[in-house]
Amino acid sequence: TKNEPAKAVSCLKDIVKLAPPGDISGLHTEIGMAYIEAGEYAKAREELETSEKLNPSLPVTRLYLAIAYDELGELDKAIAEANTFLEASPNEWPAHAFLAGLYAKAGKNEDANLHRGKAISLLQVRVAQGDSSTKEHITLARLLMAEDKKNDAVRIMELTANKSKTKEEAREVHFMLANLYYETNHTGQVEEELREALKADPNFHEASNFLGYFFAERGEELDEAQQLVEEALKVQPENGAYLDSLGWVYYKRATEDKTDERMDMALEKLTEAAEVYPDPETYKHIGEIYYSQGRWEKAQEQWGMAVEEFQEYGDHPVIKRINEQLKRLEALQMLEGQLYQEQNLVPES
Repeated sequence: TKNEPAKAVSCLKDIVKLAPPGDISGLHTEIGMAYIEAGEYAKAREELETSEKLNPSLPVTRLYLAIAYDELGELDKAIAEANTFLEASPNEWPAHAFLAGLYAKAGKNEDANLHRGKAISLLQVRVAQGDSSTKEHITLARLLMAEDKKNDAVRIMELTANKSKTKEEAREVHFMLANLYYETNHTGQVEEELREALKADPNFHEASNFLGYFFAERGEELDEAQQLVEEALKVQPENGAYLDSLGWVYYKRATEDKTDERMDMALEKLTEAAEVYPDPETYKHIGEIYYSQGRWEKAQEQWGMAVEEFQEYGDHPVIKRINEQLKRLEALQMLEGQLYQEQNLVPES
């Protein structure tokens, strides 16, 4: 329950007070782990650093200290601790996967790829031996996706699709498969997998939003799409992605009904989404609405903001599409200017 980590911390601190003289580093590590579970990362760091001073050779302390440093934005320290842990435990795939993420944050892609590859290799052995869990299948699929090995990721998830033992496992597997089918353009299977995820957990708001947005993209089942996204927003009313989805549903309904009121609602909701959580997809959507209204300068402004704010993600598919739209818009503006000039050059009769 929500209060369990706090209870654990209190109990462990009492044990530290009562413990006989000797090595109590393990107890400080346990307290640090409980603080991490409670989301109190500064207190976790304090306990774990104490443990490390008492016993520098306890590997698990290093790993949890890396997690605390990462959460506190101390990336270099997190990388150092994770590497130290792996020196003692080189075959722990979660540590390799975690370190790959740290290196990716630091922009050290070569090191990120190295450790991601090691995590993949270790997990593939577990899958081949039949020792892997559903969670490990999902992690392996995500790592393969990061390597752009989408079809391999699909095969891994299809292997575990019918092996889920709990409703929670089932929803995660079907949701992951829906994402993979979406990424590999197997769109016919996306709805089926999301329906299965929601069947396993009707309150799974991520799946509700995904299915609603999926319908909106295609201009299908727009009444249900709006209902699904609104259900997701009841759980997370300030989620930028969900607000973007609702705005896009409004736009598709406005296009279908040809109503200005819904178009205004779409712009309002998408603008709210951009303020809550700026995202290139949201800017793209706002620009497309302005473009459809013939407000080309406003569309250009929104698309330009996306390219400027997310210039470090130049290879991102959404940014690529925005750049293509900007080029087409510039060509149209040039053509419009030429036609205007030609019309003004025609002498009056």
